[in-house]
Amino acid sequence: MVISDLMRQRIIMLTIFIFAFWGCGSSDKTSAPRNKENPEVSTSAALDATWELNYIRHNKQSFTDLFPDQKPFIKFDTKNNSASGSSGCNSFSCSYSIDDNKMKISENIMTTEMLCIEGMNGEKAFLNTLKKVDSYSISSSGNTLYLKKDGITSMKLRKSAR
Repeated sequence: MVISDLMRQRIIMLTIFIFAFWGCGSSDKTSAPRNKENPEVSTSAALDATWELNYIRHNKQSFTDLFPDQKPFIKFDTKNNSASGSSGCNSFSCSYSIDDNKMKISENIMTTEMLCIEGMNGEKAFLNTLKKVDSYSISSSGNTLYLKKDGITSMKLRKSAR
């Protein structure tokens, strides 16, 4: 079988084309791009932990004034799409949904009703901010959870041994 020069050129070009696009198609769809400016990942399996709040975007009071006795924490259960924890005063539980790095916390957050005079402003700030979360990411080290609203970090939580 004799292959003409034109046919040989087409085979070579087709081979180059296939390898060029094959390399472009391999990507990790479970994580956000990582670089020095954005060293974060978004995988729901990494949420399965207990996270303790160490930052909340709140302009009226300092973090220490908001949570004088106990820092809030949240434990995610990705199997059941549920979360529970402490708002700094009362216990809470809720459901949530995730689609890629998008997160929607249910508006119906159930809480206990203990009276905590010192921590009520913090509890209110925490629960209201939690309801507004629309996305999340986790640091590449896996130790920091960023809960965001419109791309801006609203809360930062550290993985806890609780």
